[in-house]
Formats: sequence, C-alpha cells, structure tokens
Amino acid sequence: MLDHDPDGVGKSFASPAEFIEHLTRVFPDIARTAYIARGSVSAGVHIEGEQPKPSAGFHVYLPVNTASDIPRFGKVFFKRMILGGFGHIVLAKNGRMDIRSAFDSCVFSPERLDFVAPPLLIGAGLAYTPPEITSQKGDFLYTNGLQELTADERKEYSSILSELRNEARPESKKVEDKFIQNIRDTHEHISESDLELLRGSETIPRNYKVITENGELITVQQLIDNGDEVVIADPISGISYGGTTAKFYPNKGGKPFINSFAHHGRKYHIAEIGQKPPGADALKIAAGIKFLIEQWGMCDVADCKINTENIQKIIECSFWNPQQSKFYTMTEKNTLNIYSVADVLGAVIAEHGALLDKKYLYSFASNATESKEISGLIKSCEAQLLNYLKRHSQRSNIEMRVDMFATKPRVEMRAELARIVYLHTPYKTPLVRNERVIADFKEHFPLLDDFLDFIIASRFARDRKRSYLWFKCETNWGKGFLMGLLDELDMTVELSVKEVEAMLEGKPVGKSMSDFKNTIAMVFDEFKTVKSEIKQLQSHISLAPKNQLNFKAEIYAKLFFSAEDVPSLVGEHGVEDQFLNRFTHFNMIGQIDSRPLYQTIGQAAYMDGLVPYVCDYFNTAITDYVALGKTQAEKKAELFLKGFMHRHGLGNFHNKLSDGIDVVVRELAQHIRDTQAFNTSVIKSVHGLFLRNADKFIQDYINDQYSESGKTMIGFKRSVISKKLSLGGKGSQAHRIPGRSTPTTRAILVNPALYDDSDNDIEDGIAHYANSL
Repeated sequence: MLDHDPDGVGKSFASPAEFIEHLTRVFPDIARTAYIARGSVSAGVHIEGEQPKPSAGFHVYLPVNTASDIPRFGKVFFKRMILGGFGHIVLAKNGRMDIRSAFDSCVFSPERLDFVAPPLLIGAGLAYTPPEITSQKGDFLYTNGLQELTADERKEYSSILSELRNEARPESKKVEDKFIQNIRDTHEHISESDLELLRGSETIPRNYKVITENGELITVQQLIDNGDEVVIADPISGISYGGTTAKFYPNKGGKPFINSFAHHGRKYHIAEIGQKPPGADALKIAAGIKFLIEQWGMCDVADCKINTENIQKIIECSFWNPQQSKFYTMTEKNTLNIYSVADVLGAVIAEHGALLDKKYLYSFASNATESKEISGLIKSCEAQLLNYLKRHSQRSNIEMRVDMFATKPRVEMRAELARIVYLHTPYKTPLVRNERVIADFKEHFPLLDDFLDFIIASRFARDRKRSYLWFKCETNWGKGFLMGLLDELDMTVELSVKEVEAMLEGKPVGKSMSDFKNTIAMVFDEFKTVKSEIKQLQSHISLAPKNQLNFKAEIYAKLFFSAEDVPSLVGEHGVEDQFLNRFTHFNMIGQIDSRPLYQTIGQAAYMDGLVPYVCDYFNTAITDYVALGKTQAEKKAELFLKGFMHRHGLGNFHNKLSDGIDVVVRELAQHIRDTQAFNTSVIKSVHGLFLRNADKFIQDYINDQYSESGKTMIGFKRSVISKKLSLGGKGSQAHRIPGRSTPTTRAILVNPALYDDSDNDIEDGIAHYANSL
C-alpha cells in the first residue's frame, strides 16, 4: 500500500493516477502495475444534505510478486524519491524536522493497521459517504526491480538530507522556541530544566500536561501515580491531531512510556525524577559521534538516533580509576560496579540505553567487509565517550554517602574524588512482631524509643559531635542482645578503638565501603579506654582498604558498650571537656536472661519478636524526617540531639575535669610547700617558692598520687597545671632568684594563694617581685 496525505509542504495530487504518474519518475515499472485506490475515510464525513469534499489523500493498493520484500522495497523507494529531488522537510509542532516525500515511508512494515472501516459519527447532522474507488488494470509489481542504493548513492542521499535540514533549521528553531514558550506559559510548575528536556527530544517531563481521550488535562506524574493505561492525544501534537492517537503505559516494575501512532509513530520516554537535560560535555561527545558518521557519509545522521540523554546518564554515573585501569559505574539498583575497558560499554548501555542505533548502521552492510567497516565506525563512536571518561572523570579516591532525600543513585565528580551517592533502602524483615515481647523489653529497657530516636536524629543531623552514647551495662543486662538487634537490620558496623586509630593514621584496615553503605551506627563493644582520637569520629572517616580505592564515609551515631567504668573517660577528678560535650550516657541495670518471658520463649524468639518493631520504628521515623525536607529535617534532628544531651549528657553525672584540675593544682602547691626543706627542685626566697624542672616534678607527683587511669588523664594536663600553679598564669619562665649563682633560673613561681603561706616577709617579697614582672 502506498499512502499519500497532503502535509501542506510537499506536492499534492488531484487523483491517484496523477500520484502514480509522479512516482514513475523514480520507478518507471510502477506505471504498468495494477492498483486499486480509495480516498481517505475522513474525507467521506460531511454535513447532511451536502456533498463530501474531494479527497486530497488516498491509499493505493498494488499487488506484488514477493510480499516478503515489501519492507525493503518501501525503504529503498523512499530513499530514491529523496535522491530524485522529491523530498522535503515537515516541521512538527515542537520544531522537529521530519523527512517526507509523496508517500508515507512507515506503512511498509507488516504490523501496521490500515484504518478503512466506516467512522463512528458522534453528534447530530453528520453523514458519511464512502470515498470513491478507482482502479487500473496491469501487472504485478516486481519489487526486486528496485535496486539498493550504491555506495555513491548512499553518500548523495546523506548529503541531500543534510542540505534539507540545514535549509529548514532557522525555521525549525523559531517553531521550537514558540512551542517552548507556549509550554512555559501554560505549565505553572514546569522548570527550565524540564523545558530543556523538551528541546529536540522525545523525553517528556513529569510535570508536562497531556489530554486524555475524555478531554481531561492531566500531568504525566498524575498518570504515573494513577498507575493505569490511559488513551491520550499525542503529547506534542495535542488534540488537533486526534484525541486517541497515543497511549500511556505505566509499565509497572519498569519505566513508564507513551506510545504514539501520530506522525508515523513514536515512543516517548518519561523523564526520571530529577533528570537533567544533556550538558555541554554530553553534547560535545554527541557532536564527535555525529562528525564521524558524517565523514563516513553512508547514512542519515538523524536516523542514527544519537542519544545525548543516555550519554548524559552514563557521564553522571561513571568514572575511571587509572591505578586499576577500571571503570566504576553506579547502577539504578543502587550498586557500584567495576568493569574492564572491554566490558564497560556493554554494561552501561544495558543499564542506561544505547549511544546510537547500531542496528540502523549495520543495515548498510551488504557483505563482511562492509560489516567490519561499520564495526570500526561504531567502536570509534563509542570511544568518544570512553576517552571523555578517561580524561575528565579520572579519580583514585571515593567519598561514599547515602542520600536520604535522593530519588536515584548517582556519582558526583569532586575536585580530587568521586562522591558515590546511594539511595536509602527501607529496612525489611520477614519476621512478625510480638507485642508481649515488645512490652517486656521496654520494661527492661525503658529508654528504647529514646535510644532509637537518638540513632535516627544522628542520621539526619549535619553536625554529629553530640552523637556519642556510652552504655554502661551490668553483667548480663543484654548489651550483646541489643547490638544483635540492630545488626539484624544490617545498620551497624562494629569497630575497635585500635581500628579507629589505624584508620585515622591511614593504615589499611579490614573494612570495605560495603561495610559502611547501610550503616547508621558505629558500635564499640567491650569499651575499656578512650583516646583523644575518638573525638575525630564526628561526621566522616577515611579508610584505605587493601587492594581497593581509598574512600571517605559518613558516620552517624557512635555507640560504646562496657560492663565496667572507663577510667580514661570518667576519672576521679571528672571528665575531659572535649568528651563531656560529646558523650551521653545510659547506666543500665537488670539482667535480661532473668526475665520470665525471655526464659520461657528463648533468646531467638524474643529477638524475632522485637526486630519488626525496631524495623517499623526506623522506617516510620525516617519517612517523617524525609517528608520535612532536608533543611527542616536537619533542624529537627539537631534540636533532638541537644535535648538528648540535656537529658543524658555525661555532665549530668560527672564533673568537668577542668574543675577537678583546680583541686589537683592546690594539692600540688601544698605538696611543694610541705617538701621545700628537702626537695632540691624547690627554692625558697623572699620572692616566694620557685619550682625548677617543673614538668618532671609534676609528672612524678602525678605518678605517686594517682591511679593508672588518673595518671593518663591528668598527665595530659601538665601544661594546664603549670599555668594554674604559677603566679600570673604564665607557667615556667626565666627568673632572677636571690642567692643563685646563675643570672636566671627557669622555674615556676608558685602562686602563694594556693598554699596559704603565712610568712609575712615572704608575702611582701612576692608582692614586690610580682610587681616587677
């Protein structure tokens, strides 16, 4: 069948005979072919009592000798019409340039429908008169008489198409700009990014409005949310081309799309949430591919369907590691995969779509030599992307994070590293909650909900310096049980203080990026000592796993479990300020294995009854936080952690070490006074008591007076003690001491107020000397 529909640009014909005569200029054999012709169905619809208008369009049916050759014949015939100078450009409503000739090039595939049944007349006063049928006697059409284009003809065909498009490009731009402006005026919630997606693209933004067959104006997102297949008008042409020319498919479990039968048929993709239009780099890569195809010159570049959107997606999720000679790429299933150079293209194309239509290019190969030539062309085209990634997306370090507010995983290229951004996956468990167990455990651990809220708030807070919680649990309280409860949902990573020290020193550790992917709490079991390095575990930690890329991971809640006191954290003189402002504290008593219900049903069933409660609690709370938006969620989390610190901070139970140091200094000063007579480090003069070799003297005093934990904690404060001990707070400095043979002696002048010396002569001397300092 040959289908002719006037498009307002190309030549129109008064009759099928005139149409056939026009075609003989390209394929003379068609003049001798029999045919039956009928006008378009729509032309037969008219007002009652009037005559139908002559049909400007018609279908011409020709008998052929080989039906299987029809698809090939149709494609070749159309191209030879273009070669014969009978091609033209028709602009779609959005400025898209479509190549047209005297007949429709898309009717030759066997699955196409021919709409010839009488129309349904809706409304009074309409009538239908069947279009006139005309015919011509003749022979079968021998399609094999129309030969494939030669290599020179293919180059000429490609050149003609380029010339037609170049001529139409200025007008195409005007039409496109008008279309975009109309969408901007009629779509109140559409963004400039969405509008850019519409330019020269077949991707429809989610805020774009379409018209259903019943006339309802609805956004694509609403169609997706409804989840039903819906008949609509073509998204671009609108109702003017018919209200039932397209259909929306939700494609549950896959990607939704719109299939349109307008203008030869077209599949529209639906933009992903947050999808960006192709950037300058993607356009540059596409231009490089276009140049290679134009140099080859055997086909129409537009028909190669170079997909800048797919190129953009691949750029956004991939990078090259030169140390390993591997490509890293993020998948839509929230995993980071590693590929060799040979494998990466197949993987990313399968994930995000093709760079161009390779099948179309291979259709030009008529022998093995040409097929090999086309394979080389395709490899050169794909190399445009790979070379870009090697030059511009080359990273050796990774930063990993889970974005609670993201809708798709991605890779963000930073100056010196690649930031891998995963999606949060809701927690799942196949277990069924047990309300008796939940109530019983809350009786044993009344702070359970407050504890879970602490972990969640630590996950959303930007500043996690208050996200340290120390559990001091009596024997058999169930700290292992609680850690196991969290581990059932794969939300924790267990570390030791030594491992943290190694991480901070950049040493290899037995942890990988996957250990931190779903982690929202770090766990330290059998916590016995704390070092100042722990305070560096605020929001991030860097790791250097063996045989893997170095990476930086975000960290949130830090949980420390011990059965005994931790003297290096809480000493007899108090808690260091740096820990007092960070650590909160639960002092837990009771034994979980003594609880009757626990004994009756056993540990496994007891935990199985609790896991769903914790799972649901986290999922509900996280959903509530996300619904607030990032800024408000962070504010809520920070307010909670501030309140949590107020309720459970170490300062509620222990004094500041800085306050305890004042006691240490006074006791030390009195010790200096009491031992001055026989201690060679102490010099008494009219100016007061001078302490030589102060640092060693103070450390020896600490070693003699305090426990092992106190030695460490107070020993770190020697410089503070020196200043607090000295008159004027300057610590050890050079002094002129009467009676000394040396001009100056480095020492501490002990503040007399600390030891209450009643020697008035000495006090007068000190006052006089202090005024001279």
